[in-house]
Amino acid sequence: MKNFVARALLFFLFYSPVFGKDLTRPYLVQKNYFSKLKTPPDYFFKMLRPYKILLIPGVLSESFFKESNQKLKVNFIVGEIFNDHEEFLKSHKMDYKKLVLESEQSPQFNSFEIEKAILKSKKKLILFSHSKGGLDTLMAIKRNPALLKKIKGWVTVQTPFYGSSVAEFFMKFKVSSRITKWLFELLGGNIHGLTSLTSTVRENFMNKKENQQLIKKILKNIKLINFTSHRPNTPGWDSPLELFRNYASFKKGKNDGVVHLKSGRLQGADYIIEKNVDHLLTVVNCNKIKTLKFSRSIKLKNKWPYDRVSHLQALLYLIAR
Repeated sequence: MKNFVARALLFFLFYSPVFGKDLTRPYLVQKNYFSKLKTPPDYFFKMLRPYKILLIPGVLSESFFKESNQKLKVNFIVGEIFNDHEEFLKSHKMDYKKLVLESEQSPQFNSFEIEKAILKSKKKLILFSHSKGGLDTLMAIKRNPALLKKIKGWVTVQTPFYGSSVAEFFMKFKVSSRITKWLFELLGGNIHGLTSLTSTVRENFMNKKENQQLIKKILKNIKLINFTSHRPNTPGWDSPLELFRNYASFKKGKNDGVVHLKSGRLQGADYIIEKNVDHLLTVVNCNKIKTLKFSRSIKLKNKWPYDRVSHLQALLYLIAR
């Protein structure tokens, strides 16, 4: 029995992933506090005034932006990604920039635009990336580690560092992979935009010693917070990503409809785990789907509420303090 306990302890110390601080409780406390205020207190703006906030979107994001030249648009149905974020930042005259990337391209391709935006800024930056935007950002830092000198902190929201089983599903079958390839090319990217999200590609990337050293360097030089979430299955249409969420749950457990909890967390990084939040709710108002005729009988307002502004405020507060 003693030998078993000793071996188990050794395994835990040397082979299990070691994460940073669990900031879930401080995040929820701050989010609840900010949600009750019409305007955040002065110290909030004083903390952030020295920095510029860079919003970095994820895959398919151009279809949600009115200013993009994307051939396929869905913003008229569900609104724009980062719309609530931008309205808050604009209304308080905060220094920020939203990137419009060729989001169906590979992280390598998009890393150049992110690098350019970071180098162009006269202020130090707080990076706020969603989903694949986190992979694109990581690639930019890998290509040019000197960028860390211009970064105060980085919040990753639901980023599949170790891949997504949903992306894996689309690449698994000939028909779905061909349709996806056609769609990504139609939208201005290529199939590498999707394969870069698969577990096979991401785990291979993250397990390389040089990339593990890169993560350590990032953690040593800047503040990093990994925000993750999951949406448990409940009776009825409880998420616009319900089918994906259920498939991903079957494959690897708790997830947000695209990213599993473990995939969104880097070893050594502080993290947050929020319940009942899917992959879209953090960046877009999914309740607008209720305007569609087929969904009028569904009380979406009661099922999909999410305060993206207090979510943003709490994360900015934690990363800047």
